[in-house]
Amino acid sequence: MHLLSRPPNTGSNYFAVHTKGAKSPYIPLHFHSQHTENFLCTEGRMWLYANGREVLLTKGDFLHAPAGTIHSFALDAPNTQMVGFLTPSVFNGFFEYFNEPTEDYMYTEGGEPYMDMEGFGRAQAEMDLTVVGPPPQRRAALDIP
Repeated sequence: MHLLSRPPNTGSNYFAVHTKGAKSPYIPLHFHSQHTENFLCTEGRMWLYANGREVLLTKGDFLHAPAGTIHSFALDAPNTQMVGFLTPSVFNGFFEYFNEPTEDYMYTEGGEPYMDMEGFGRAQAEMDLTVVGPPPQRRAALDIP
């Protein structure tokens, strides 16, 4: 995960984050009351669950999730990359709850997917995050490996 822009650089209008990762399961179903998330798949493929519908995004595909949209996402291929644009920037501190800053430029595929539920719970208590259920189970295109 790499922050591309932060609130001080955008007049607090938005922030942008680049995520790169291996295949991973959906995160818990949630929504945001105060901010919108925009997902742009730049490499690989990912699934987005938005208001009860699963959508497959591949390179160049975009999904807009306005405030109030119940959503989740899952990376679905090795070396999947996405850019997230979140506006306004009220959710900026979320990623510090899950990641330790590093100067390393190495990305390693593999390992077990990990979701820091303690960090997710802390974000839910302190930020614009309302969890409404466990991660969804993938239902669409199950024949895609």
